[in-house]
Amino acid sequence: MKKRLVSGKNKCELISLDRLKTVPYEKIRSAGAVGFAFPVYGADMPLIVSRLLERMDPTAGGFRDKPAFVLTTAGYADAYGPFEAGKTMRKHGFRLVAYVNVRVSINISLPGGKAAFPSAAVMKRRLERGEKALDRLAGKLTEGKRHITNAGPNLLPGAMIRKATKKRQEEQYQALSVDSTRCIRCMSCVRDCPTESIIFKDGDFTFMPSCTACFRCYNFCPAFAVLINGRYAAPEGYERYQGPESLK
Repeated sequence: MKKRLVSGKNKCELISLDRLKTVPYEKIRSAGAVGFAFPVYGADMPLIVSRLLERMDPTAGGFRDKPAFVLTTAGYADAYGPFEAGKTMRKHGFRLVAYVNVRVSINISLPGGKAAFPSAAVMKRRLERGEKALDRLAGKLTEGKRHITNAGPNLLPGAMIRKATKKRQEEQYQALSVDSTRCIRCMSCVRDCPTESIIFKDGDFTFMPSCTACFRCYNFCPAFAVLINGRYAAPEGYERYQGPESLK
């Protein structure tokens, strides 16, 4: 997306939310528009995004009605959509000018929620469609035109899904643990956690309430030692999603 905007003679800066300590108010004030890109979790934005927005104070930050665009990904249908995104943006001092969803893959398969990932061929087709969607989005942003997509019937169950999954996401850290007999002490889970929510002390791992249920620790553990509700998910039965390039 950055390449597309820059090729249109715009200036664009990417800011990762991983371990972001302070709200970048100065960058928000100086930007012509602010973009938010994230995967849809339970018909909602991930906790790492919603918690950042909750920390924002438009008055203190010196911005109001700041144009914003939202780019989301989803494994199945996008039940979040532009209406919920627009409401959330308004609440935090932004005005939604564009919304695009790209279908990719669900990112988690675990005991109690086994999922099948798309094949590499299917993912390739989805990414090709996504590339075209990004081209259209970049063009509209460069022209200063509104571009709201995905306002279809798939949004109808969104409210019920959000209500059913929000608390589960907030309490997900309580379900995570590490199998000490499988763990190889590589510390990749501690090192790569985007919110520094995994602590290793005195030989034990502790998952903190700041966890945002991204499942990076589960998907990328080389020893498959991260447990869900104390249950081991054998890789033969539960694939780990590590991005489009990991699909077969």
